[in-house]
Amino acid sequence: MLNFISTSFSAEHAARYDLAIQADLKGLSLCVIHHDNGGCMALKSYAYTVVNHNDLDVELHKIFRQEDLLKLVYRRCICLFISEKSTLIPNELFSREHLHTYLSFAASLDDLDEIHYKTLSVVGATDVFAIPAPLAQLLHTYHHTVDFFHQSVPLIHLLHDCGTQNGIALHFTHTLASFAVVAKKQLMLSNTFAVETFTDAVYYLGYIMKQLQLLPETTEVYLTGDICDDNTALLSRYYPNITVLGNDGIALALNSPAAATAYRILTESCICG
Repeated sequence: MLNFISTSFSAEHAARYDLAIQADLKGLSLCVIHHDNGGCMALKSYAYTVVNHNDLDVELHKIFRQEDLLKLVYRRCICLFISEKSTLIPNELFSREHLHTYLSFAASLDDLDEIHYKTLSVVGATDVFAIPAPLAQLLHTYHHTVDFFHQSVPLIHLLHDCGTQNGIALHFTHTLASFAVVAKKQLMLSNTFAVETFTDAVYYLGYIMKQLQLLPETTEVYLTGDICDDNTALLSRYYPNITVLGNDGIALALNSPAAATAYRILTESCICG
């Protein structure tokens, strides 16, 4: 478990900090950032393994009972839940009345799924996604407003902000691989696949490039998530233009890829606004 608190952290100044939470069915990490100077004030992570939202509820209650950082009143609270339950709807076709229909067509929904959405003006679409109700309810117990989003959002913004002509952003965990793909600066794909190993993610990467007729020599590949040196070395054999994200900051120094991702997400201009 990661456990870092800056010597300059003060609970009395929580209103000056932003709280970022990243969670999935394998664990939860949180990152506290000083809004004024971007300094990392705290990083913590908790590991668990659950298979459904009821079990997740039990684990989350344990964490929230013992973690005082989650109970402070921050300037802003954002939460990313990593899952395959997401779909993009063109803005001209989007209607809030049809959220369940949109997402149930793309993913199998749980009774304890809450459906949320986030407009992505950079691609003229709205991301419809699910957040486990136990997580949402716990956060709202302590935070009046919580900004929820899916891992596809920062991937899409990343490719747009980089101005990439041809690019693929890949977020990897040990169970899921999420992709955002642009070709000629147009978003071509945003999807998440179940995986067991990084090799599975590499397979999907190759398949996507083949289907979209993208060439390794002219395609930028951005990696984030649970990426190790062996993963990068494997991809470098076939893809010369690789950028590993989250390689700076205190999160990496403390060797927590999940926290590093949360750190980067919070500091991305597209999220902080």
